[in-house]
Amino acid sequence: KFIKPALLSNPGMRMRFTNEARTLGKLEQDRIVTLYTVVEHGDHLAFVLRYIEGHSLADRIEAQHPLPMSFVLSSARDILSALGDAHQRGIIHRDIKPQNILIDLKDRSFLTDFGIAVTDFLERATVGAFAIGTPHYMSPEQIMRPCDITIPKGGQRTDIYSYGVVLYEMLTGRVPFGQDSGAEDTYTIQRSHCQDSPPLLRTFNESIPSAMEAVVLHCLEKDPENRPGTCAELLEEIESAAHGTVSRRAATVLESAESARAYRSTVVVQQPTVGAQSPSQVIAPAPQQTKPKKRSALHRNLI
Repeated sequence: KFIKPALLSNPGMRMRFTNEARTLGKLEQDRIVTLYTVVEHGDHLAFVLRYIEGHSLADRIEAQHPLPMSFVLSSARDILSALGDAHQRGIIHRDIKPQNILIDLKDRSFLTDFGIAVTDFLERATVGAFAIGTPHYMSPEQIMRPCDITIPKGGQRTDIYSYGVVLYEMLTGRVPFGQDSGAEDTYTIQRSHCQDSPPLLRTFNESIPSAMEAVVLHCLEKDPENRPGTCAELLEEIESAAHGTVSRRAATVLESAESARAYRSTVVVQQPTVGAQSPSQVIAPAPQQTKPKKRSALHRNLI
């Protein structure tokens, strides 16, 4: 990994590069791409990193979406163990996305690129009043309150949100926000992360188990306090979902999302007629009261 010589004269860029080296030096977890050494020669500065023969998760998703549940589970075990180790060492990645997950020839997943990570032991050259990250994968707090992303304040949950977007993409072949626009309206994408509910995963892939959908939506809660608190907690939810059970909190999130979708389906767009003064949108009458419905199958499988 090289830094362009023209950037070396920028103290901030040099600090980011050297901070990444010091961060990687703290990490020796098997599923994190290892730093061997830093080489500086004249106008050149480079990392020597462990070589992973294979491809990125982004390449895998593009070629094969949606990905098989067996691969999603094995990849989650690899990445969440790596990410959890980083969090325990006071490091928040802040740029979890498929391009930063590598897959080797044995289908093992590796986490890489800590270039904008924040830590509890280095000067925070990448933390300021402006949001930094990849828009499609940024958490609401990464957009609105970047200075608050620290381990003491529960900032590891920003990585859990971003990994929830990765899970969403592995299971559906698309990101929850910004997919249809093609791309590049950063403001619209960031606003959606902060304000909009993600579409239900089964809208795009009906084969996704409801328990797994509940876990992903749990990761994508707007309030960090409402997400899984640690990578170990999230991995436990994923493993349980693979066996058809789900936490009470994740089940509640899914039921709320389904209720919101049912409500939105009652909104009818009325085409205006010439001379008419009726509103362009009307809300269908509320349904008649019925007997309380039985607990869903999802809630019957609560853990």
